[in-house]
Amino acid sequence: MDRGYTNLLAHLHKASPSLPLTTIQGALAHYLAHLSPLPTPLAASAISSTLYLTHPFTNDKLQSLLTAFRHATHLRYRNEQDDIKKRSRFENLFSKSLDAALGQWIEDVVKGIQGGHPMLRLSSLSGLLLGIRDLEVEANKQQSDQAPVHSLHVESSRNIVEDELIVAVAEIMDTYSHELGLELLSSWEKESRPADVLTLALIIAAQSLPHVSQVRLSILPLATLNQLVLLTLSSTFCGGKFLHELSASTTQRGEYRVFMPPASPVARGLHSIAISPVFTSAASLTRLAASSLRSRLEGYSDSKKSEGLRAASETLQLLLDMAVRLEQDWSTAPLASATEPPDSRPVTQAIWSVLKTMLFSTIMLSDAILASIVYIKPGSSPYIQTSTSSSKLALRVLEILSSFAFIISQFGGVTSSSQGFEQLKKTFYLALDILAQTSNGTPENHDLANSYYAKKALVLASIEQLVPVLSEDYIRDYVFDVCWPHLSDPSHRETFESAHSVTLSVFASRAQRQQRRSETPASPIDYNKSSEETSHPGDSGLTPRSLVNSDFVKKMIPFYAHCLLENSADGRLSTPQLRMAFAAVVRCAAASGLNVDTTPEGLSLSWYCIQLFLDSIHSDKNNGDKGKENEVNGTIEGDMTEGRLHRLRLALISAVPSLPLVLMLRALQEIKAIITSIPASKSKPPILSKPESNSDEQRGEEKGTRDELAKALFQEIMGQVGYREKSAAMHWWYENRMDLQVANLTILPTSEKAEGGNGTAMTAS
Repeated sequence: MDRGYTNLLAHLHKASPSLPLTTIQGALAHYLAHLSPLPTPLAASAISSTLYLTHPFTNDKLQSLLTAFRHATHLRYRNEQDDIKKRSRFENLFSKSLDAALGQWIEDVVKGIQGGHPMLRLSSLSGLLLGIRDLEVEANKQQSDQAPVHSLHVESSRNIVEDELIVAVAEIMDTYSHELGLELLSSWEKESRPADVLTLALIIAAQSLPHVSQVRLSILPLATLNQLVLLTLSSTFCGGKFLHELSASTTQRGEYRVFMPPASPVARGLHSIAISPVFTSAASLTRLAASSLRSRLEGYSDSKKSEGLRAASETLQLLLDMAVRLEQDWSTAPLASATEPPDSRPVTQAIWSVLKTMLFSTIMLSDAILASIVYIKPGSSPYIQTSTSSSKLALRVLEILSSFAFIISQFGGVTSSSQGFEQLKKTFYLALDILAQTSNGTPENHDLANSYYAKKALVLASIEQLVPVLSEDYIRDYVFDVCWPHLSDPSHRETFESAHSVTLSVFASRAQRQQRRSETPASPIDYNKSSEETSHPGDSGLTPRSLVNSDFVKKMIPFYAHCLLENSADGRLSTPQLRMAFAAVVRCAAASGLNVDTTPEGLSLSWYCIQLFLDSIHSDKNNGDKGKENEVNGTIEGDMTEGRLHRLRLALISAVPSLPLVLMLRALQEIKAIITSIPASKSKPPILSKPESNSDEQRGEEKGTRDELAKALFQEIMGQVGYREKSAAMHWWYENRMDLQVANLTILPTSEKAEGGNGTAMTAS
């Protein structure tokens, strides 16, 4: 008998062996894989050994047992592969195949595990299942790489492992879940920690149960399992109250604004969370809860779906309660924008580590719920209650994200175009899509429209996506009140740009509605009837009254045109943002996305916006290149820098395609006068290959050229002007191109813009 094997058995039967646990783990994996003729006796010795059976159970020992069986599966597979390569072709004809040999070994190991303590059976069987899963993933990966590899087929043996695993989990739940008590299972506010054995069992099961087939997983009491997992996570995070002592733990220290002693209550609480095995296994536990919820929500019967919706509602309510408590404690602490001494930074890092883990868990659960309820039609069955409708669940997700806004801002927010937390963006926009599909023009909860800065940026991003389904009354009474304080405040860039995006979305939505109205044949709709009595085709529940009564949007156009003029100053809207925004305002003023059948009122509003920018441009000419602006039509006073003047000229050019024909030719003549009035000293060729600087003013001398403005005008005529106006615009161009000194200008792709943007781009689709 191998001396190493006898030493392994000796150490397994010691409560406190002299060898490290990792050494015993490696030896156990080795002999399980290589023991001849059968591994059954060693598997039975392992799960009945004093080392692993000694109470209380610890996560380290259970994970060691799991890892030993997982590694043994890998080693056995490699050993069988080597044996096949060493045997001759004749010998292989009368020997078991690789799949059959590995499957037989798995079944022999399971025989040794049967009859042991359910906790140790759970760890061992989890290791076997994860080992099989590893080999399947590896085989699939190699097949995708088109490498010659043997595909693994041990379905029969895997089914045996899954069956035994489900039995072990059920036994543990029957044995230990009663220790929680009925009140604890039904109360989401209880902070008492579950029994240690049950907690450890959930940590182990969370690693393997997501890989069990849905048919077998549904055998378990998923409602109880889901509650146990969520209660375990909630208790580990102290129900969201782990920052409750943050203000009391923060003191002033010399030149620094805050100081958190390492022995403060918050630091001690964070340390207890960090060393908890639940915290380190939060990802797998959350994945188990998400899998359980998804299995219930995607059930075949309506009663099962109804139970799943109630479970989803309870889950989101638990997450919302935690998020609200966390936000309250954070908002009263002076840590958000403070500097701290180096010796307190580990505490700060620990705080953000826990906060990000909570956010990741929340997103994983919310995404699983939203991805499942999107297929559940409201009112499709009497089992589906209105209190758990998909719109209410989606709104609750948005409320949770709103409370987590101070964490989300650390990832760049949800509107950033850069690569970031993609799952966060997916969950956010999926919730908005569900809410928009079930909205009737007025959200059921006005709480979407409160909070500040990072939280308000999230709220504004939500509103922007919902604008097409909101009534004009709601936009006037709620949405505009949220936007206008931030339209001229670039100190918080994300909120500033989000406010402009919402406003542009309102204009774009109105232009699209007017376009649909112009394309829809006249119908005998009585607009004097109440909004409930009539409906308009193609407008997602919006009433004709909300479409016709557009006085508020018409009043917004002059206001926002002045706002854009004010925000043309350096450090506010970038040149691409200003150009896009001004074109959107003029398009909305024309009251039609295609400039068809524009009303006299639309003509007046459109030209008002053009004249406003013309007056500002001409005021600079009258007062000198660096003179003060006159207060023409309410424009602000300030230095008209070369960069700002260039932005105004380009914005005016960008509005040309948005004008109706009668105004477009008039505007082209005004633009021609502006271009030809630029001194010849500024007619040097533009530098188009140089990237845009952070300050437009720094490149004013390069950008404010006749050639560049003429090229921008040509691009708008060729690429943006509609078919109805294209002929007249091109005729004007060929008549005036010699005056613009662009005789040799060739047609350019519409994508070749004079400048690129920086920062978060505003949208107006």
